Amino acid sequence: MHRAGIDFRLIVAGQTFRIAPPIFAAARKTLSDKIDHFGYVAERAEYEKILARADIIVSTARHEFFGLSILEAIAARCYPLLPNRLSYPELIPASLRHQHLYQSPAELREKLTNLCHNGVPSLSPDLYESVTALAWPHLIGRYDEAFEKFKDREKNLPPLV
Repeated sequence: MHRAGIDFRLIVAGQTFRIAPPIFAAARKTLSDKIDHFGYVAERAEYEKILARADIIVSTARHEFFGLSILEAIAARCYPLLPNRLSYPELIPASLRHQHLYQSPAELREKLTNLCHNGVPSLSPDLYESVTALAWPHLIGRYDEAFEKFKDREKNLPPLV
């Protein structure tokens, strides 16, 4: 995108490890005039401010447990572009996967370029609702019910002797 002359700003938020792929250092140098933030954000309030400034969240992850940072970005109304692997397909409603999941770097580049040229559409209410439904305030009641059922079932079990 940089070589194609497409105008964009970049935020790279996340922990920096001692051993990082060389592409990060190269990108940081090459794209320095486009970078608004690069690295770990220690304070939650600052992290939320950074998310509020973003329009698009991109992941190229090859390893992911659940996708919490992606969920946080979507909840902040960032438009996700995610690889069609790992936990990501489960986070996106089936009817929206063609918009938000990509199969290859070329498809990611195409989708991202299109968004930069044509603007980022509003986040689908279906996607926003599917993500915010996973927030703790919505889940705590379900956890409480499950624990109560387990507790009640445990009362009826024979002793472990």
